[in-house]
Amino acid sequence: MAKETNTATKKHDMSISMPFVDMTRLNGGMFEPWAQTGQALMETAFALNQQMMRFAGERLQADMEAFQALSQCANWQDMTGFQADFARSAVEAYQAQFFKLMERSAEAGTATWKPVYDSAKPSSKGAAQE
Repeated sequence: MAKETNTATKKHDMSISMPFVDMTRLNGGMFEPWAQTGQALMETAFALNQQMMRFAGERLQADMEAFQALSQCANWQDMTGFQADFARSAVEAYQAQFFKLMERSAEAGTATWKPVYDSAKPSSKGAAQE
């Protein structure tokens, strides 16, 4: 019978056998731009997520306030007018949020990949030697 191993309690050796500095020397200077890009991607994703969560919170608050105001309407005419105004403002808010996210994504995309683009350009030092 095979011996069962509890993988939840098994310790894994995650140590690096080579010092980090030596690893970065081996890659010819390409590690740093990619590491910067990876970090920038994570920061961008976090910032976009925060913006979307903040917007979702604002919309939930607006929805709750709208339902409370809707319950205070005196007649059907007031209710339908309020609903139309609320729907219009909600669409405008979602549209504005969409454009903010698209603008921020475009800006972040350019800035995020800049270290990699810059590292791929021929250096003036290398061009002078040729």
